[in-house]
Amino acid sequence: MTQDNYHAEQVELALYVENEGDLYPQKKAIIENMKRKVERGEYDPKLAVKGWLHWVNAGAAKYCKEFHCEVIRTFPIAVRTAVAQDVADETYEAIKRGEYGVLAKANGKKTAKKAPAKKAKKTTKKAARKR
Repeated sequence: MTQDNYHAEQVELALYVENEGDLYPQKKAIIENMKRKVERGEYDPKLAVKGWLHWVNAGAAKYCKEFHCEVIRTFPIAVRTAVAQDVADETYEAIKRGEYGVLAKANGKKTAKKAPAKKAKKTTKKAARKR
């Protein structure tokens, strides 16, 4: 296969996984995980690609089930890895731009989280009678 064939497969797979609604919850979870890692300063690009590869593999399997093909023949691992790499890079840049919400870091320090509100004490029947 030539590189042009791989490019066509990459585009086909990328479009399919981006537009498949059943894969959206998994995508959302990966984005939140990436965002958390970026906020903590623990982001590792290689691990991000690995995380996205699970999502891309799920999309490739769904594609081949729908269109009756074999994942390995239709989307070789090089194609799936390239798609995962592209998605990881694009998502990282989008997180840094704030497209998925403002990062919790401010000037290198984490911002303080709000303390949970205190719950009102429940009054018992005995306490209510005493009043």
